[in-house]
Order: sequence, then C-alpha cells, then structure tokens
Amino acid sequence: MRKILAAVLAVALALACGIVAAALADKARSIETEEDTVFHEEHLQHHLNDSECHVTGNYIKVRSNAKSNAKVLGHVEQADEFMLLELLDGFARVRVITPHESSPDSWVGLEGWVTAAYVDCNCSDAEYRNASVVLTNGYFPMGMPSVWCFSSGAGAWSTEMTVMEDGSFIGYYHDWDAGADVYPRGELQECCFAGQMSIPERISDYEYRIVVSELVQEGVPGDTFVRDEMLVTVSRPYGIDAGDSFILYMPGAPMNRIPPAYHEWASVAGDEWHIRGFALYNMTAGLGWNEN
Repeated sequence: MRKILAAVLAVALALACGIVAAALADKARSIETEEDTVFHEEHLQHHLNDSECHVTGNYIKVRSNAKSNAKVLGHVEQADEFMLLELLDGFARVRVITPHESSPDSWVGLEGWVTAAYVDCNCSDAEYRNASVVLTNGYFPMGMPSVWCFSSGAGAWSTEMTVMEDGSFIGYYHDWDAGADVYPRGELQECCFAGQMSIPERISDYEYRIVVSELVQEGVPGDTFVRDEMLVTVSRPYGIDAGDSFILYMPGAPMNRIPPAYHEWASVAGDEWHIRGFALYNMTAGLGWNEN
C-alpha cells in the first residue's frame, strides 16, 4: 500500500512540477500587450509549414482544438522539433517531428494546438521586427516587391524588371526619341532580356548581396528594323548586366547605409534615420532602382 501511495505521490509531484513549469514559461519575445500578441502571430505566419520554431517552456499543453478548455492530448518541450501548421484565435497547431529523448509526454506525430504566445522562432531581433527579412524558399525576402524600375525620373527611357520567387527575372529597356521626317513615329532603342539571380547572401541584418548570374537578350545589339514607321535599334539593357552585384536594403535599414550614388537615380521612403521601403542598388554600376 505504501508503495502504491508513493507512486501516486510521485506522479502527482511530477505533474505538479510540469504544471508549474508551464505556468512559469516566459512568453515569446516578452509579449505583454494585445498589440504584441497580434504582431507575434503575424510574424509566425511567415514560419508556417517549417520546423524553425520552438516552445519557450517545458510541458506546454497540446490541446485537441483551439480552445483553452479543450482536451489535453500531450505536452511539448523546448527541445522537441515540430512543424508549425496553422494559427487560429491565439493558438498554433503543431505536429511533433522529433521528440527529444528527455520529453516525457510527446511523440512522433503528436498534433494539436498550443498557445501561440509560447511559440517562438529562431529569427534575430532585427529579423523578427522586420518580417520582410524572413527568407522564403531560400531566395528573396518575404514582402520584397517583384517589379523594379530604373530611370532618370524624366525623359522617355526606363528599364523595368520583374523578379520571380525562384530568382529568375524578365525585363524591358526602352529609350524613345520624337518623330522626324524619315521616321514619323520616331526612333526607339529597346531590349527584351531575361536572366537569373543568385541566392541572396546576407551581409547584415538589413542587407543582402545578390549577383546577376545569367543574362540573355533578344536580338543582336546594333541591329535595326522599322516597326510601324518607327526606327527600332536593338540595345543592351541599361542598369543591369551579367555579373553585376546588387545590394538589397530591407525596411528599417539605417538611412546612412544607403550609398549617395543610389539617391542620384532613385528614392526610398523614410526619415533621416531609417528607410521604410525596400531599396535595390547596383553596386557594380553605382545605380539605384525603385520598387514599382
């Protein structure tokens, strides 16, 4: 009888310790206000379907649905590896991939809902505060504009470029001069081009280096032909070339990190301390591109 009583007390003590540990777990990123909670859950959206998150305490309850009074299915620990699957009403749905050997109440395939405030990611503070810094598919930061423009801001020339999620891009450069007697619709230099960019190399919390690894174009530079009473000359793209190195500046980057040469060609929203948008700078040619 004493052995049974001792065993019951041991289990009760273990459970009590687990409950206390869970109760004492710190919330992720020192969440205090409702605003903090909303921001945190918005950031976690960038980590859905990956295993880059962890819980901030031990013996965190895994419930059958997204309600505080739902049935407890098991518990996850800080060392457990899990997939973040869904966020709903302050809860996060997780599925355990690799339970740590010291975890007493989690197993492969355990799936349910935990309080989202106890789920944190591995992002640095800068990455956390600037959700756009979170990379997607190993390529460009979440929130990065796909369409960019290089121009003088005046005149009739510009280069537009659309960047895909896999780093490939397509673009069009044109420079038009008004009509004359020989060609009533004027003269046009143009270039249709496409290429591939390298995987961004992070060089600071706010900067990524990107190299144009490949660039091809339509037609032979210098060739001419007439199109609808307009003389067209095949040109090279202006503002980008194979081998060029670009720097992508993230929202929140210090304004003094943006090279003076960038401002000669483009502009970026912000104040005297930080930028609010993205900035793309061709470091090789000393040229700035605007998000379009």
